[in-house]
Amino acid sequence: MFNTIIGKQVLRKSRNLLISNGILMAILLGVAGWQYRYLYNFALGPFPVDAKNLEDIKSLDDSLQQYITVKGNAIDDTGVQQITKRVRRSTGQTISQSVSAKYQTLQLDKRILLVKSGISGSSNQVTGGLSDISSEIKSRIVTPIESQDSSLKGAFLPFMLDTNDYRLGGYVVLLFALPLSLVSIWQIVSALRWRSDLGNHPIRKRLAKIGDWQTLIQEIDTEASSGINTVTIGGNQLTRSWLLQLLNTDIKAIKLDQLVWAYKKVTSTKYGKIYSAVLYDRYGEEYGCPCSNEADVELLLKELFNRFPYLILGYSDELQKMWKRERQKMIDSVDQAHQAVL
Repeated sequence: MFNTIIGKQVLRKSRNLLISNGILMAILLGVAGWQYRYLYNFALGPFPVDAKNLEDIKSLDDSLQQYITVKGNAIDDTGVQQITKRVRRSTGQTISQSVSAKYQTLQLDKRILLVKSGISGSSNQVTGGLSDISSEIKSRIVTPIESQDSSLKGAFLPFMLDTNDYRLGGYVVLLFALPLSLVSIWQIVSALRWRSDLGNHPIRKRLAKIGDWQTLIQEIDTEASSGINTVTIGGNQLTRSWLLQLLNTDIKAIKLDQLVWAYKKVTSTKYGKIYSAVLYDRYGEEYGCPCSNEADVELLLKELFNRFPYLILGYSDELQKMWKRERQKMIDSVDQAHQAVL
C-alpha cells in the first residue's frame, strides 16, 4: 500500500514529522543537559547541608547540591535592602516603591554566608538556592563590611543564598516545555506507527466510512496516476471522483459523491484577505480548502460542481441554520437530485 499516492505521501509526511520532532526533542534534551544541575536540585532539593560542609565548598562548580537548607549560629541584617519601584512608563515618574528583599549575614562555624531573604526573614536556618556573588553585590555589601572589620576579610563564602522560590523558574519552563515534549513524543510515536502500517493513519478511519479503505486507496491511486480529468488548485488535487489534500500532515481524501454543501469563504485580516472553499460531507465533516486567491476558489468550486452537479453551492444564513438543525433535509435533497439521473 505504500507504493500508492496516499502511501507515498504518508511516508513523506511521517519522515518530516520524525525529523522536525527529533530536532525539537534534541534541543529540549540539550537544554535539559545544560541545566542538569538545576533540574537535579529542582526535583530532589532542598538538601540539608551542615555548616562545615558548606564552608568546604570552594566553588559552586564543585557542588551538585545547590538548593539547600543550612543552619547557622546567628543571622544579622546588613542594612542593605532591595527596593522595587513602580514607574509610569509614559512619564518615567515613580508611582510607588517598597522593600522587596534584604541582605543578611549568616554566621557559620568559621565563615559567613551572605543571604538574600524576604523582608520578614530572621531565622538562622535558611533555605534557598546558591549563586555566585555578583561584582555589584560584592562592592555594595561584602567590601564595605570587610573594610570596617579587617578580621572579616576573606570570611565571606564566594557564593550567596537566595531564599526566593528556587523552583519558580522551573515551573514556568515546565509549563511550556512539558506540553511541547508530550506533543512531540506523541507525533514521533504516531509517525512510527504510520510507517509500520498504513492502516494506523487517520485516513483509514475516514475511508472506512464509505467502503473498504484499501480498495479505495487503490482507486484513488489509479485515478490520480491516470492524469485523466485531474487538476491541482493550490493544495487541492482533484481527480474524477476524489478531492485530495496531500500537502498537510493530516492527509485527506474526500469522495466527491459524499459532499453535500460547498461555498466560498473570504476572511479579512489586517494582513489581507484569506480565501478558501468550505465543504461539508454527509457525515457532518467540514473541510477547508485554502486557495491563493478568489479566482482559484471559484475555479475549485466550479470543478467540484462539474464532477458532482448535485452539490448545494453557495452560502446563506438559512442554509447554515438548516445544516445545524435539519442536516438530513439537505442530504436528502442532494440524494434525490443524484438518484433522478441514475
